[in-house]
Amino acid sequence: MDIELNPGPETNVRKHCYNGISAFTNRNAPSTLRSTASNVINYRNCNELFEKKCLSNSGLFPRLSQYPCSSSTMIQLTSRPSFMRCYRCYRGRRSGKKVKLRESRKSFKIQSIITPSEKLNRKFAYKETRNINNLKNISLKSVPSSCAPRLRFALWNARSINNKISSLCDLVISEHIDICAITETWLTGNDSFVMADLMNTLQDYNVYSLPRASSGGGVAVIVRKGLVVKQNYRNNSSMFLSFEMLDLTITSGNKQFRLLTIYRPRATKKNKLSTPQFFSEFSKLLEDLITTPHQLILAGDFNFHVDDPANTEARNFLDLLDSSGFQQYVNGSTHRNGHTLDLIFTRYGGDNLISNVKILPELPSDHRRVLCKIELPRPAPVCKNVTYRKLRKVDMEIFSTEITNSSLKSITGSDLNIIFNRPV
Repeated sequence: MDIELNPGPETNVRKHCYNGISAFTNRNAPSTLRSTASNVINYRNCNELFEKKCLSNSGLFPRLSQYPCSSSTMIQLTSRPSFMRCYRCYRGRRSGKKVKLRESRKSFKIQSIITPSEKLNRKFAYKETRNINNLKNISLKSVPSSCAPRLRFALWNARSINNKISSLCDLVISEHIDICAITETWLTGNDSFVMADLMNTLQDYNVYSLPRASSGGGVAVIVRKGLVVKQNYRNNSSMFLSFEMLDLTITSGNKQFRLLTIYRPRATKKNKLSTPQFFSEFSKLLEDLITTPHQLILAGDFNFHVDDPANTEARNFLDLLDSSGFQQYVNGSTHRNGHTLDLIFTRYGGDNLISNVKILPELPSDHRRVLCKIELPRPAPVCKNVTYRKLRKVDMEIFSTEITNSSLKSITGSDLNIIFNRPV
């Protein structure tokens, strides 16, 4: 679309310009108009005429200055010298553009009405609107967040912890273990020094042990403080002859699970045990666990080569657990000879209670460590109060005088142990 100004024929523009100028040269025109026309007549070109603005500056035609003209302008002058019109010729333009622009710029002022509002007493309004009889107390329970840290669980066949306290403590501390199940502790119940050494190093843990009266065997569980532990004596190891078991119910947050740490020794002529005897007793245990409402974890050394598909005893063992609704998580060698002996079982569909199972290199034992995560929140750190004496503020002269005047001077070597063990 052509939106430029239409210049029109040049001859017509000059004709109209000369016709307009001739009106000024009429003898009947006033002298003022003729003098202006004599100045105008010298400019033969219309462009130069209007660029000089002689007509607009003469004062005779005041409306002419409102319409600047160019070569595309046609001028029509009437016989009345007080008035002059300027027309622009547009081709292809839409009409009413300036009218619409003026209409869009119009603004209407709307008067706003402000009504004063009274300030209400919030305290008074709250007391008037609430009804205590409609309120109900809701007991809130701490729901564990899915982003909270999970419990870290470890399973290890130690083959005697009497000379492996440092290795065991290093495993618990370095891996940030919350629950550690140990088989073959070889504790007999008279190992107070071993337990004292273990408790002194792991001060943030509690130790639950089930020693064997004879040599070998024994199971124990190390649990971080903050977890509520209850020991179940209903299925004590004395009820089963073919395996040893420590049954614990552990509460973490608002959830509970039952942990059974099991050690099954191999059937030999010395212990007079047999595999059918184990299957019979273990089946009774599984029947009893079916009615347990809590989540279950079976962990321990079962001494079955479950990695060997040709092993009949191992296959029957896995079929027994599968028929009872348990699944096994450990895949890989847990023994030095390349077999999988240390196993972890949970129920099918148990909300994926076990995750991130991995086997670490062996410690000073022929079994490797099995680590995993239990999908329950870790306990909060336990606050501990420590009391100590400010030795730097002790007056040594007064201290030595009090010792000299005390009854310690007359104590013999035999009485020293009695005084040391005397409660303060």
